[in-house]
Amino acid sequence: VKSGIPRGPKRIWLRHRKFVRSHDCCVPGCQATEVDFHHIRNAANSGKSLLPPDWFGVPLCRNHHDEHHSCGVHTFEDRHGIDLYAIAAEFVRRSPDWRMRKSLAETA
Repeated sequence: VKSGIPRGPKRIWLRHRKFVRSHDCCVPGCQATEVDFHHIRNAANSGKSLLPPDWFGVPLCRNHHDEHHSCGVHTFEDRHGIDLYAIAAEFVRRSPDWRMRKSLAETA
């Protein structure tokens, strides 16, 4: 680091994003097949302009993506009976991006 300022951990993992986007929308019963890689914001990163790391990502169709942004994570989860954090964790567990998984283990 030339400036003497340490860099934060890597936050973007393109291989993992591609893996997540290769799945259908994670809302039960949704028939949409085109999905966005959606970052889940939690209390620690809510209201900040910085996106959460990619390990907080799930596949959501455009309609559910917009709905999530309009109502928030807890209302969205209650409305659809899902746990987005558990879904994101399962995608991380199955991700082909071993470098991301290794990095996550090192930050824990």
